[in-house]
Amino acid sequence: GPIISFHNITYEVTSWYGACNCHRVKRTVLNNISGLLLPGMNAIMGPTGCGKSTLLDILAGRKDMRKVQGTILVNGYKQPEYFKCITGYVVQDDVLLGTLTVRESVMFSANLRLPSDVTQEEKSAKVDKVLNDLGLQKCADTKVGTDLIRGVSGGERKRTCIAMELIVSPGILFLDEPTTGLRKFFIITVVWMPRQPTQQGLTIIFSIHQPRYSIYKLFDGLILLASGIIIYHGPSANAIDFFQLQKFNIEAHNNPPDFFLDVINAEISTVSLSDGGPPMLSSDAADRKAKVIERLSTKFKETYWYASIQKTLNRKMKLFEANPKFVAADSSKYATSLRDQLKYVSRRSLLNVVRNPAASISQITMTMFFAFMVGLFYWDLSKRYPEAIQNRVGAFFFIVMVQLFGNLSAVEVFLKERVIFLHEMHSGFYRVSVFFFSKIFCDLIPLRIVPMFLFAAITYYMIGLDRNPIKFGIYFLTLFLTTLVAAILTFVISASVRVLALANIYVGMVYVVMMVYGGLLVNLKTMSTYIKWVQYISIVRYVFVCTCLFVCMCVFVCVCWFVCVYMYVCLCTCVCGFVC
Repeated sequence: GPIISFHNITYEVTSWYGACNCHRVKRTVLNNISGLLLPGMNAIMGPTGCGKSTLLDILAGRKDMRKVQGTILVNGYKQPEYFKCITGYVVQDDVLLGTLTVRESVMFSANLRLPSDVTQEEKSAKVDKVLNDLGLQKCADTKVGTDLIRGVSGGERKRTCIAMELIVSPGILFLDEPTTGLRKFFIITVVWMPRQPTQQGLTIIFSIHQPRYSIYKLFDGLILLASGIIIYHGPSANAIDFFQLQKFNIEAHNNPPDFFLDVINAEISTVSLSDGGPPMLSSDAADRKAKVIERLSTKFKETYWYASIQKTLNRKMKLFEANPKFVAADSSKYATSLRDQLKYVSRRSLLNVVRNPAASISQITMTMFFAFMVGLFYWDLSKRYPEAIQNRVGAFFFIVMVQLFGNLSAVEVFLKERVIFLHEMHSGFYRVSVFFFSKIFCDLIPLRIVPMFLFAAITYYMIGLDRNPIKFGIYFLTLFLTTLVAAILTFVISASVRVLALANIYVGMVYVVMMVYGGLLVNLKTMSTYIKWVQYISIVRYVFVCTCLFVCMCVFVCVCWFVCVYMYVCLCTCVCGFVC
């Protein structure tokens, strides 16, 4: 199986603090560490903040490698750029779409990550095999579950995440805190499943905080981290011997992982009394902890395990330096074509919309409500001057605003699935553009365009506008582009902000500014020069003027303004794509 070696890894992060975040401080998360990870179960353990998840991400290629000092080799080769796409990575928090079943989730991974020459029958057979290996056959056709939909248990969710990675038969499987939030039975199941005979030769690397002994005894290799440095690296069965050599004796029936963390954290009962010293005062805790970590790190470098690992690392590094090369690859970064990616991601997005009827029904209901309300307010408009002009101007402005604010729900499109998208993108499921366009198509058509067509038909004939198919077509296209711009502007903000509340505030601010510069509430000619320019980026102004000119039969001028609206849509689409 694959052997990973990492040489002199150092990683620093920059933190900002102060009232205005104007002060900067650098913190070393990993400090010049090296190690060797062999096929089998390799655990990275340590107290909170020791750098175990950071090390896991660096080994998996999920950090910005330009900020990482050191070298990582796989079987003596340099990691390729697509390394993260040919390995499995199970994140700490389950990243599953709740409206899909367990089988559909695993099948989605198979469709996008298995080579295109694998037939659908072969994919289905492989999915069934993985589900059977992980004990998921009974719940295979059960939805994963959301806040509103009852789904599978926590252990089954975690095993589903593992199944989505094992479906590609990776040589290396990374797991970040796989036991978090699970009960004892599920913890044993999740950790034990990848060790089955079907996964022989698999290199499993995972971070874990403080496992039970029943979990600990499954480990083959162990790395103990503290304050960014390695204090033990070798067989898990020999870790207790190492601590006892340093006069840290474990009590009978004590859990080894608990004992290790007690020593690292310089707990009073473990450290002070183990070497015959006096009880430690709380004020001495930080200083004593630093000394214990330094002592363990120094003593570890005198052990046989350290010498053996260093000998292997030096040999691999010399071979690499003599002939630096990358892992050879027979395929591109993605296993499937752009067309297949669009097909499967769009199918999943559409399925998610269909199985979440509350959102689609409420959107259509709201649109119909406002359509009939506008129709009743401006029923069969009078053609007498000046009431006719006043009513029509008010009606069109109100219609534009309904189309604008009716798309506020689009702010959730990217926010809800951001974590899922980031994980799948890093794992090589699909390109960024595929997710972007699939979400736009599957959100715009069922939730924006269809309700908008009903709105246009109801308001046009209830208001009593000229019943001419060409004029209705212009009216419909104008509202269509308005909806498109409003939705895409909302998508831009949704893709740029991580907090839903902030996204709603920003979208509301943008819409209100556009409304003020729409041309009805304020005479734009009387505005100050230094803020007058905002009118040129207000979609409300373009659409409002276009509809008013359309009523006045100024066809040529109306078409010119319509072209402006269309260009505005294209510009917003490009900006949204760039932000995503």
